[in-house]
Amino acid sequence: MKNNDGILEDVVIIRLLLIVSLVLYHVMAPYCAAWPKIDGQPSIRSYWWLGKFIYSFLIPTFVFISGEVYGFQVRKKKKSITFRDTIENKFKRLILPSAFFSTIYFFLIEYKEQSVLRTIYDIFSGVGHLWFLPMLFWCFVLLYVIEKCQLKDKHVIPFLLLMAIISYFPLPFQFRYTLFYMIYFFCGYKFTEEIKNRICNTRFLSFLLPVYLLSFWGGTILVNDYTVYHSFIIKALVQCGKNLVTIIFSFLGMATIVTIVNLAFSRNNLRLSPYLLNLSGCCMGVYIFQQFIIKILYKSSVLVNAVGFYWLPWIAFLIALAISLGLTRLFLKTTFGRKLIG
Repeated sequence: MKNNDGILEDVVIIRLLLIVSLVLYHVMAPYCAAWPKIDGQPSIRSYWWLGKFIYSFLIPTFVFISGEVYGFQVRKKKKSITFRDTIENKFKRLILPSAFFSTIYFFLIEYKEQSVLRTIYDIFSGVGHLWFLPMLFWCFVLLYVIEKCQLKDKHVIPFLLLMAIISYFPLPFQFRYTLFYMIYFFCGYKFTEEIKNRICNTRFLSFLLPVYLLSFWGGTILVNDYTVYHSFIIKALVQCGKNLVTIIFSFLGMATIVTIVNLAFSRNNLRLSPYLLNLSGCCMGVYIFQQFIIKILYKSSVLVNAVGFYWLPWIAFLIALAISLGLTRLFLKTTFGRKLIG
């Protein structure tokens, strides 16, 4: 849903919801086996499920709305995708911030003794949470190739789905994850206002929501089965099966978020306030800074001893969200900051 200024208002709200969800997921990461456990941390099953639930829609929806915004911009300008827009501009927007902050993250948070070449490779692959930016960059590159080859959607979508299912082998510079998430990016790119208005309704949501919740519950149990298989072929087939299951419930989760937000706009005639638009402009910075803060908080025993393991993620969530937002606002006051994350 766009306003008179050509802004996708639903995407602004979705982006804000996702960035808050991202911070909440990262504070839950040690509890849901995404990060190593904190010393002395007990297993809290509700936090495990909360982390898995957030992650089920988080990255797919981020990638989807990135494709949606790009598709909207291309249609609005009525121009074909150019090499300059794809490679040069997205390199500046995604790879440069990733490399800059990955360098800081590597030496501040995850330093390890290794060769200079390996360090450079890690930095340009995205260290820590910054893996997302190189992955997204390659999504734009693949889209450029698809558009230049003038491939039909009926051929592209099955091919991308197959690539996502078989994205088992490690590839450099996060390209393995690009193969997995490209299907979400391409679907977002093709997601027009007409399609949105046709499917985002109460009847669709009443079907979608329970199916998503059931598929998430069953799929999460299947995906987190860590039975050891000694045959490489069996391991590859099992991983491909897990990828397919993940794609199913992630697509349903992504569609649920998009439908709920669009229904809220259409049924309540909502309009964005300038404050929300301003906050949306801070999402890139919050994404970058929040994991630095959470890692520092979790490495120190001071906060753990002060609040205990049950309250720890909630207190860390509030601290990380507040500090990362403050750092973003300060960073955006500088010319360098605006060029890097503005």
